[in-house]
Amino acid sequence: DLEQVLNKKKEIESISEKQLKQHLQPYLKAAHNPESIQHMLKNLEGIRKLHWMLTDVLGMSIPRNTLLKQQNFEFFIDEQLATSPETLENFNEHSISSLKVIIEKLHEQQQPILYIDDQAPDGWQSLFAHLLYKNGRHKGNFKVLSNANEFLPWLKEDQSNLNKKEIYVNGQLPKLVLLDLRLTEADQKLPSTEIQQFSGAKILEKFRMSFPGIPVIITTASNKVWSYQRISKLGADGYWTKFSGATEQDDESYLSTFSQFLESIYSLIAHPEVVNFSNFAQKTHQLALKQNHWWEQKQWFNPKKKNHQKISHITRVHQKQVIDILRETVSLYRQYIHQEILKIGFYPFDNQPWTYPSLIVQHLGKIVEIIHCTNDATKYIPTSQYTNIRKDHKGRALLHKRNAASHYSDRLLRSDWLNETCLLMIEYLDNDHRVSVDDNNTER
Repeated sequence: DLEQVLNKKKEIESISEKQLKQHLQPYLKAAHNPESIQHMLKNLEGIRKLHWMLTDVLGMSIPRNTLLKQQNFEFFIDEQLATSPETLENFNEHSISSLKVIIEKLHEQQQPILYIDDQAPDGWQSLFAHLLYKNGRHKGNFKVLSNANEFLPWLKEDQSNLNKKEIYVNGQLPKLVLLDLRLTEADQKLPSTEIQQFSGAKILEKFRMSFPGIPVIITTASNKVWSYQRISKLGADGYWTKFSGATEQDDESYLSTFSQFLESIYSLIAHPEVVNFSNFAQKTHQLALKQNHWWEQKQWFNPKKKNHQKISHITRVHQKQVIDILRETVSLYRQYIHQEILKIGFYPFDNQPWTYPSLIVQHLGKIVEIIHCTNDATKYIPTSQYTNIRKDHKGRALLHKRNAASHYSDRLLRSDWLNETCLLMIEYLDNDHRVSVDDNNTER
C-alpha cells in the first residue's frame, strides 16, 4: 500500500553513499570480470535452489539464518528465498520418494566426509550437513575447510604429498571428499576451458598422489559437458553442477543430476566393491612408498638338476616395473567402479560385467612374470614352471587366478573373487613367504 511505499522511500533515502558503495562493491568489482560475476551469481542461485529442494520438496527444516554469512549478499538471497519460482508440479511423487529413500540411507551411514570449498559459509556448509546427516547433526564427522590458509599450502610445487593429519575427520581418513573446483580469487580470472589450472583440480591431483583410494566428487557452478570429461581424466569419481536454470526443463534436469549426485555419494561411501577398491588402492600406494622389497633382489631355491640349468636362482627386478603395473591396475579398477557401479562415462561393456574383472586380474598377473624374469631364458619356459621349481607357491596361486581370468567363468562375476586376487597380490609383494635358501642352497 501507499504507506509501505513511503516507508521504503525513506529507507532508501537514508542510505548513505558510503553504505551504498559497500553493498554494491562486490558486484561492481566483479563486473570487470564476466567469468567472476557469472560464477558468483550461479553460486547464489545454486544455494537458493538446493535450499528450496531440501525444504519445500523434501520437507527438511533448515533455518535461513544458517545461510549466506556474507552480509553483502544477504539482501539478494533473502529476496530469492522468499520468492522461489519453482512449483512441485515439475516433480512427480515417485521421484521425490526415491530421493527421500536415498537421503535416509545416507543419514544411516554417519560416515566421515571432508568438504573443501571457499564458499562453504555462504550456505553450502549448512545445506550439505542436513543433506548428509539427519538434522545436520554430524557428530564431528563432517569437516569443512573454507579458509584459503587451510588448503592453499597444498598447491605449493614442493608439496608433493598431503599429510594424513591435514585431512583427518574425527580422527580418521574421510570416506569421501567433496571438493569445489574454484577455490581462489585467481580461479575467477581463468577461462572455463582451463580446468587443469583451477586450484580444485590441482588439489585433486595431490589427493590422487597421496590418497588414491579416497573417492572425490567435484562440485562446481559450471555446467559444461567437457568440464566433467577433463575432471574425470584427473581422477574425480563424480561431478555435480551447483547451478541450474529457471525453466521447467532445467527443473527436471536439476532433479535428475541431484538424484545422481546423491546416489554417487551413497555408492562411494557404502558399496562393498567401492570399499574393496579403496582398500586396494591405498595399500598399493603404501607399498610404493616402501624403500626396499624382497622381490627387487631374490635368491630362490635351486634344485640343481640338469634340466633346470637355464633357470637362474637369483633374480633382480626394478621396483618401477612392478609399481607401474600396480598403478595401472588401480586405474583399470577405478574405471570399472565408474562404469559398473556409478554408471558414469562410456559403457563399452554394458552387457558383459565380467570384462573389467578379467582385464584387472590378467594385468595384475604380469607382476609374477616380471618378478621371475621369465624373459631371461634362452628358450621359452612357462612362468608356472619357474614358480614350481623355485617353490613360489603364492606366485603360482596368482598365476592360476590370472589364467582363470583369461577364460569366461561365473567366478568373474563375484566381487569377492576380484578382491581376493587383489589382496593376495598385495600380500605377495609385501611379505616374503617364499622358500629362502642360504649360500649353500639349503632351504630355511
